[in-house]
Amino acid sequence: MEHSVESQSMEALVRLCREKGMGQHPFLRLTAELPLDMTVLYDFMSNLNQATSAYPGWLSSLCERMPDKKVRAILFKLVNDEYGDGDPEQIHVDLFDQLLRVLGRWRPDLPADQALAPGRELRARAARTFDADSPYEGIGVVISGEISADQHIRWLGHQLSRQSEVQPSELAWYTVHAQVEPDHALDSSRLSQLIGSSAESRAAVWRGAEASIAAQHAFLDALLQRHYPELA
Repeated sequence: MEHSVESQSMEALVRLCREKGMGQHPFLRLTAELPLDMTVLYDFMSNLNQATSAYPGWLSSLCERMPDKKVRAILFKLVNDEYGDGDPEQIHVDLFDQLLRVLGRWRPDLPADQALAPGRELRARAARTFDADSPYEGIGVVISGEISADQHIRWLGHQLSRQSEVQPSELAWYTVHAQVEPDHALDSSRLSQLIGSSAESRAAVWRGAEASIAAQHAFLDALLQRHYPELA
């Protein structure tokens, strides 16, 4: 999708990410309104983990490629958070694995080649954008992804509040992210303000963010079709 220079403002991009983020997709809206199905919750989280488990590596690689030191500063902050702010017991990918073990009793009975297919596709699409020639496309993924993360963490908190079989205190990944994701969403705005006046960089950020949004929607479309085909 082509944009005019005016429409490529970073303020417009952040608005787009908020309006088209995961929290606005019919799958999350529907599951927030229907009676809670823990199997659906597990399926969403286990597929999401296919992409989020690669995120720290993508961020680290992006830090190496990013020429702007101010942008790198925020990326390093995000990497630091992913690695538990220096605490080996709080590394986020390990906390996510722990969360899936707790929720594992609700694992859906699906063929192995199908169970994680939506998450693998999300990961593959994100990886392609992070590997684009311009590192600013990766910044677009970060901006979009952190805004969507804040939205789906709120969704997860709502879902957990509707059941009593698992306590949030058992899910350290959730409790940590409930604290950090609002700040990470603000980091998206901070990043957008650092892109500067380069039309080329702005265009690359837009490409990355739009690719990220499209990948997120395809991911959630697949889960909607899997669990609620009559509504897809």
